Amino acid sequence: MNETKLITLAAAARLLPSRNGRHLSKQALLRRILTGSRGIRLKAVKDGGTWYTTELWLREFQDACTKRALGAPQTSQAEIDTKAHERAEKELLRRYGFHVGNNSTTDPTVPVEGQRQAM
Repeated sequence: MNETKLITLAAAARLLPSRNGRHLSKQALLRRILTGSRGIRLKAVKDGGTWYTTELWLREFQDACTKRALGAPQTSQAEIDTKAHERAEKELLRRYGFHVGNNSTTDPTVPVEGQRQAM
């Protein structure tokens, strides 16, 4: 299975468990994309008139819905985006030779030891 391959909503609906012998409709998945379910929206992209999602996005949606139903604490998308941004920023600073401390703020004027400073 390729988790990152885009699949149509009809194909995605067939991947989900059936209820009473019937699969979820693609219209039901479209509602999960546009309005969400209990504040959680299914990730998808639209190309022309066709909506696509991935197996990974389906699993993330199901996991988030399950956590919400069980009352588990949710990690907001803003927190996830912030953490990803911080990791990317640290990697770029490290790549360009600036020291990145674990618990301190990054000072881009302090080069990593052994690096030559530009004149």
